[in-house]
Amino acid sequence: MKYYLSWRLTLPLVCGIISALIALWLINQHINKRLQEASLHQLQVAKTEVVVPATNLTAGTQLHPSLLQVRKLPSQALPADSIFPAQAAQLFGRYLATEVAAGKPLQQLHIEQEIAQGLAALLRFGQRAFSIPVSNLESNAGLIRPGDRLDIYQLKNSGYRPLLSSVSVLAVGNQWHVEGTDVGIEDYRSLTLAVDARQVPELELLSRQGALAFWLRNKEEPESGMLPAPSVTEIIVAGQFMAEDW
Repeated sequence: MKYYLSWRLTLPLVCGIISALIALWLINQHINKRLQEASLHQLQVAKTEVVVPATNLTAGTQLHPSLLQVRKLPSQALPADSIFPAQAAQLFGRYLATEVAAGKPLQQLHIEQEIAQGLAALLRFGQRAFSIPVSNLESNAGLIRPGDRLDIYQLKNSGYRPLLSSVSVLAVGNQWHVEGTDVGIEDYRSLTLAVDARQVPELELLSRQGALAFWLRNKEEPESGMLPAPSVTEIIVAGQFMAEDW
């Protein structure tokens, strides 16, 4: 009789323990499955390129290409007023209304509504923006980019006279530079350069005469001095294209 009562009391306890272990195993399997699904979702989540600060920016900062870069972020997490690379040129010369941390999406609400100087914000004191009409062929088949540097020469019957060394390219067509972006530039009708204000009249006259030639140079090369030309070189001319013996 004693054994019979003990078994009746023990059986429910044993069944309860087994049920609890089974429940724990099922819960563990469910959690692992959800974690795997979450990891897979993170791998498959769509990302979009947006403009972000390259460093922490404070309120009142005037935006400049060197302060911005492009970053891919999950599309679903992006604010509705995020700024995309194609819109970045509209920001240059404008001011931040609030501070923005590095790498965070730049939003329209971060930008002061009043537009400042635009392209003029890229110029140093004493510089002027000077545009040269070119074609796709004359711009190295589309390889010249904003931020590149050029040497400029005057074409003369007796030779070539150096005019400017290491001139910065501000814009190609209507596209300005945003660090980090690889968006193609399709409009190559002109190059806009930052030049010394005192040389603008001479450059304007020579450009109208088709007497300007320019060569792409290495950005790391010292600005002083212009390298001698090779015996045969390919010359990029505003308005024409030719190869010339020196």
